[in-house]
Amino acid sequence: MAKIENEEAARRLARAICADITLYNGDKIASRADLTPEYLEGRELYVSRVTPELQPIFDAEVASGSFGQLVRVGAVPPPALVEPRAPARLESAPAPSSSNAGLLVVGGLLLLTILAAVGYFLTRR
Repeated sequence: MAKIENEEAARRLARAICADITLYNGDKIASRADLTPEYLEGRELYVSRVTPELQPIFDAEVASGSFGQLVRVGAVPPPALVEPRAPARLESAPAPSSSNAGLLVVGGLLLLTILAAVGYFLTRR
């Protein structure tokens, strides 16, 4: 399986893993039991699925998301400090080309031709 290279996809995976941990360990959370094994298992899964430069995102998502509440009450160990990274720069979409305008004209003419033919056959009766 190919590793995730997209930052947003890596964040989604981290949030999904955290959501699974909280979903399937409700009893442990309620009793403030230690979730360290689950946290470490989730982190191991995350690390196995993303490229090395995206691995710190897991700890950042743990600290900032709903899973971070578990860290604050002591149910899981606090993640290592992670330096915030600048968001990835998005490429702008290319400007529409003039060939697209030509396609619109041809499509419009084709539609008018079809409508004219339908009108001709309906009025012939």
